Amino acid sequence: MSYHWAEQKLIFLAQPRTGSHAVAEWLCGRGAMMVGKHHEFDRAKLAALRQDGWRSFSVVRNHWDALVSWWYMHRARRSAADFESFVRWWVNEQTYLRPHRLYWNYQPVSDEVLRYEALDAEMSALVGEDVTLPRMNVTATRYPYLRYYERHPGLAEFVAEWFAEEIEQYGYEF
Repeated sequence: MSYHWAEQKLIFLAQPRTGSHAVAEWLCGRGAMMVGKHHEFDRAKLAALRQDGWRSFSVVRNHWDALVSWWYMHRARRSAADFESFVRWWVNEQTYLRPHRLYWNYQPVSDEVLRYEALDAEMSALVGEDVTLPRMNVTATRYPYLRYYERHPGLAEFVAEWFAEEIEQYGYEF
C-alpha cells in the first residue's frame, strides 16, 4: 500500500518490517491518505503522480535484523521453527519474495530509500522538519540481531549471499 501526502507531494511505499506502521501513522497525522491494499501499489498511478511533481520513498532495513523480526512475528502467529530453520525456509521457499527479495528494494520506483536504522533523521531531511516517529510493534524480549546469528555458524554468510546486492547498495555490514 502507499500513503499519499498531498501537501508535500510525497508518496510512501510501505514495506513490511521496516517501521512502516510508524511512518504511516506520522504521515496520516499530517493529512496523508492510505491508497491501495496491503503492501501493494499501482505503478501506473505512481508514474502519473511523478509526472505531476510528486516524489516517492520507501524504507530498507538491515537484512539480518529484519529476518529476526520476521521470525518473531511468525513465532507469535504460528508455531515457527528454530531461527536457523526459519531463515533458510523463508529465503529458499518463499517464491513470491524472489522477485523483490523481501519487498525492500524499490529503488527503481522510489525516488529515495531511507534506512530503518536512521529513520527519524532521514525522514526529517526528506520532509524538512524534525521528525520523531512513534515506536510501534516493538518486541520487548528481543536481543540484538547479532546474537541470533552467533548461535548458528554460517547463517550470517547465507543471508549476506542471498541479499548481497541490497546489502552492498545500502552499505550494510554484519
